[in-house]
Amino acid sequence: MKSDSAGDRNPLVLIAKTLAVAVLVALFAWISIRYTREPGSTSTLWIASGIITGIVLTSARQLWPGYLVGAFAANAIVRIAMGDAWHAALGLSFAALIDTVLVVLALAYWVGDASDTAKLNRTARVALGSTLASCAMSALIAAWVLSHDETMLFGDAYAMWFTSHTLGTVIFATLTVVMRSQGWRLLGRPGRRLELALVLALLGAVCVGVFTQARYPLLFLVYPPLLLGAFRHRLAGVVIGTTIVTAVAIAATLAGNGPFQLIANGKPIERILLLQVFIGTTCLVAFPVATALAERRLLAHNLRQNQRRLRAITDNLPAFVTHVDRSEHYTFANAYMGKMLGIDPDSVVGRSVREVSADVYAEIKPHMEAAFRGETQTYEIERDFHGQRYHLQSTYIPDVDPGGTVIIYYVLSFDISQLKRAELELSLLARHDSLTGLPNRRHLDEEFAITVARQRRSKRPIALLYLDIDHFKEINDSLGHAVGDEVLQEFARRMKGTLRATDFVARLGGDEFAVLLEEVDTSEIAQLVASKLIVAMRRDVTTGRGELRVTTSIGIAFCRRIACSQDELIKIADGALYQAKAAGRNTWRIVMTEDTASS
Repeated sequence: MKSDSAGDRNPLVLIAKTLAVAVLVALFAWISIRYTREPGSTSTLWIASGIITGIVLTSARQLWPGYLVGAFAANAIVRIAMGDAWHAALGLSFAALIDTVLVVLALAYWVGDASDTAKLNRTARVALGSTLASCAMSALIAAWVLSHDETMLFGDAYAMWFTSHTLGTVIFATLTVVMRSQGWRLLGRPGRRLELALVLALLGAVCVGVFTQARYPLLFLVYPPLLLGAFRHRLAGVVIGTTIVTAVAIAATLAGNGPFQLIANGKPIERILLLQVFIGTTCLVAFPVATALAERRLLAHNLRQNQRRLRAITDNLPAFVTHVDRSEHYTFANAYMGKMLGIDPDSVVGRSVREVSADVYAEIKPHMEAAFRGETQTYEIERDFHGQRYHLQSTYIPDVDPGGTVIIYYVLSFDISQLKRAELELSLLARHDSLTGLPNRRHLDEEFAITVARQRRSKRPIALLYLDIDHFKEINDSLGHAVGDEVLQEFARRMKGTLRATDFVARLGGDEFAVLLEEVDTSEIAQLVASKLIVAMRRDVTTGRGELRVTTSIGIAFCRRIACSQDELIKIADGALYQAKAAGRNTWRIVMTEDTASS
């Protein structure tokens, strides 16, 4: 259904178009009455209703009233001119108008645009149903008019009208809609128009040969070239081909030629009815082929669009998207995979997983086997790309056919390297002191559990040193927290510079620190470490407020037993620290788990 145009709103244009439609309807009404109506009967082939229905369906709605009125007037005028009584002419013209009005309203309501190839099936169902209903209704009116004038019996008039108008509307409305909606496209696609012309010429020659003789019933010869045109040129081949067949068949039959003349003692009305059946059969043979091809083309187009959208989505995902068949060969790979591998993703298709991922094949093989057993797999793996280490999270999703067999599996692998780095940074923040960079109390607890476990195996002593900065509160209160922070940072730096790499040092909070020593065979080793730490702190600390003298007190818990608990060592070390402070600070004290002796 066409939309409004500026020209359609011009009164002169509207009048010109309405007159043109009226003349066209009058011409086909005259042909039908002149050649297919016997005296005292009605036409056996009615083309005009199909023509006006097709024109209205493919025109803007503001043109409909003018076209319908023009068609009614043209029909009535022709009937009166051909000898019908004026009341009969008006009644039959009104009945013919019903054919068009009901079909057009039904298609407009239930379909919308009857020329939309995406709605071919729905259009065909609604058009056929509404045509049968409208022609049944118009046949009642026509039969009453003709029987009232004693021109025909009611039953004969009803059957004749219903048959001729149903076939005429279905055949010629379809041809008109397709011709008007396709326009110049009916001439075929560029580059194939010569081929279309040759096919149509062949069809025309066959039609002429079939219908210019009345000796052999060779109607079936029409279908091969017609179907050739349908398959090769779709709607263009069907519409023009069907038009050629219809034109030649009508012209030859009305002229008294063609296979329908083979009917012995046949009446013209019988030949006309057979002609309509033949034309209808021709449409039923050709148009479903064109419809199926159009639907196939639409499905292929939609499939290509969906594939293009899917490719666009997968290619822009920051993830590997692939699928692998049972022979472990890739059947799809997105652009991200090609980017990471440094190759064209299309070149991955057809290659084996072992070939593409040789460096990690042994690691992913068990997950592939599980996927082929129908199990969804999710795992993490590290791989090197372009000299950089990546952390991937891969999910294998089996694709199971209706028989329960895994035919392929889909792979979705996300680069979670940034996530892992963030997790590591969060872990460091959660387990380290932000001011000094030393491990915090939580980290010390984790390390303590590991150290105790190792001690049980090695049976070698461990020691825990508790330290704090002497008079640190006075530094904070008198010089400010910024100077206090500088002291803490320097204190931590000197501790790390004094201790071994295997010694574990942590800041517990405030000015409290701890050192965990492993494999110290004698208490003298722990005391030597404490002595070194006290010496390391004797040098003045440079701050923003000048040089400061900073000292430390240390408490040592020495565990010679196999089963030393963390709480026990902390309690002992804390007690030893208080002993060092009581002894005047800037010194250390040691307490061993076997006794309470100090030195």
